[in-house]
Amino acid sequence: MAVQKGLGVVFGISSSAITIGGQARTWNVTGQSVSKEAETVVVRDKDGETKGMVVYDPRDVIGLTVYPNGTSLANAVTANTLPDIGDACVITDSSDSDIGGNYVVTSSSKSKSNTDVTSFDVEVTKYSSDISATIS
Repeated sequence: MAVQKGLGVVFGISSSAITIGGQARTWNVTGQSVSKEAETVVVRDKDGETKGMVVYDPRDVIGLTVYPNGTSLANAVTANTLPDIGDACVITDSSDSDIGGNYVVTSSSKSKSNTDVTSFDVEVTKYSSDISATIS
């Protein structure tokens, strides 16, 4: 555990649980990135000068770097499955209001090496309307 001295800063990763496709994942999160994105249309006058902007389809995008693990090697092998694109994802984070919420998996990739543990890069997106539920 880190000890802070001199200046208080936000340190480390605070997400406490990740559920994808209704299953809690046994992942250790080693990296998180957060971005706010939207589509935009620039409004220009007859001379091409920007006079305004239309912003629509806002969304939050979370990038996660994780490594799968388990209480046994068999459990770690079971956890070594990438989530599917479109899977619902719930991230619990009581310390960072920019992170917690209902998302949809929009990208996932796996990296393997002969000198390191297997890791995943997973991108999840939260739209202004919650679209994480499966429609039947």
